[in-house]
Amino acid sequence: MLITVPDYLPPLGAIDIGGVRVAADAPTPTDVFLADEYGQPIDADGDPTNGLTALLRLAGGTGFDVACQKAEELLG
Repeated sequence: MLITVPDYLPPLGAIDIGGVRVAADAPTPTDVFLADEYGQPIDADGDPTNGLTALLRLAGGTGFDVACQKAEELLG
């Protein structure tokens, strides 16, 4: 299993990037992917035309422990 937890969660509102104000609507979500024995993520829906699809997409700010728990609940 591969879990991506963003290390930076912008506050809601706007942030400055290189002197330009950019709207920050919501924190980046936490994604959970199945992975092979080499740690390479596996596309959950198997369709390469729509990009890499996560097994689970959780709310921004969801930590590693909670993501593991949700994945275990899903996979049983």
